Amino acid sequence: EEILTIRESGRTALILGFQNARSLERNVSALDTFYEAGVRVFALNHLAHNDFSDSSRPFHDPVTGLYEADAHGGLSPLGVAAIERINTLGGLVDVSQMSKAATLAAIAASKTPVIASHSNVRAISNATRNLSDEEIDRIGATGGVIHVAPFSAYLINFSTPEKLEAIKLARSAAGLPAAYSYPYELYWELSDPVAKETFASSIREALGPATIDIMIDHIDYIVKRIGIDHVGIGTDFNHGSGIEGYEDASESLAVTVGLVRRGYSADDIKKIWGGNFLRVLGETERVAGRLNTVALLP
Repeated sequence: EEILTIRESGRTALILGFQNARSLERNVSALDTFYEAGVRVFALNHLAHNDFSDSSRPFHDPVTGLYEADAHGGLSPLGVAAIERINTLGGLVDVSQMSKAATLAAIAASKTPVIASHSNVRAISNATRNLSDEEIDRIGATGGVIHVAPFSAYLINFSTPEKLEAIKLARSAAGLPAAYSYPYELYWELSDPVAKETFASSIREALGPATIDIMIDHIDYIVKRIGIDHVGIGTDFNHGSGIEGYEDASESLAVTVGLVRRGYSADDIKKIWGGNFLRVLGETERVAGRLNTVALLP
């Protein structure tokens, strides 16, 4: 209600998000501190597994050349406890960056619908941090929302024979492992700035340009699979989007234009541009109210 009131007054409301429970240092009650500071969206994972859950992007050991094995087979008991606390506080559980097993476990553990704040469709772009059909279906069945992220490396289909070969050659030339969760994986391990830029340029060329249409293909896929009430738009602009016509938030109108051209109605677009998110946020508040009322009963 506060968000809508602020919007109607012509101002902008910002909602704080939290990503990576590593910073909790195994202390679930530390979630309260973040909630009290205004955080409402809580993601347990980012790069590498932590004490709470497994990541879709395991840590790579540059010494052994190997990626770490799953630590918990999804969620640890700490992860389950964290989700229970987030539910009680009235925060949103965010499954972006979790492994598939962790995502499915989080959905099962949460008493409220979950969101994916910035995740795309793995059937279109086979990055490990994108969502499988099983994850998409479970998020939809439990009332959640998937927010498509405008980041080219997670939107483009890089599984064609030509792209796979070009990526392989670029990674080999940079001395990076053949295995990867997405084509740019481990560019940060290249200490030579020239080598890093050469590798990034090679991958950009291998992938080709991303467009608004490719982004809307992901939205279409989710809508056709689980319905208009379960899709939104997230962002991942810290690296630049890499999308022609949608490089940053100032060009967001291009997405609306693209949605109109695909036949989405004004009501559909309101749901995609925040309406679905606010619905789930409201549900988390209502459930938290019930949980806390039950806790106070003798």
